Amino acid sequence: MAIKETEFDQMTDLITSTSGKLHKLVGAFVYDSMNENAFLKEFKATLSALDNQVTILAQSVNPTTTVESSSLSKLM
Repeated sequence: MAIKETEFDQMTDLITSTSGKLHKLVGAFVYDSMNENAFLKEFKATLSALDNQVTILAQSVNPTTTVESSSLSKLM
């Protein structure tokens, strides 16, 4: 089953948005404007949000997709 163009665009936009947010978080941490605990909390929350959105988008392609079966959740 091929991914619809709109689903592909949604996934691309989601990844772009998340990578931008992660880049800003890393920059804030590196330049000491964010402490380690706050950084880790925000980083984990961002990845968790991405995982949830990827699972939701993947379900439109494969309805049996779950958080447990997504590859991103296995990395977290």
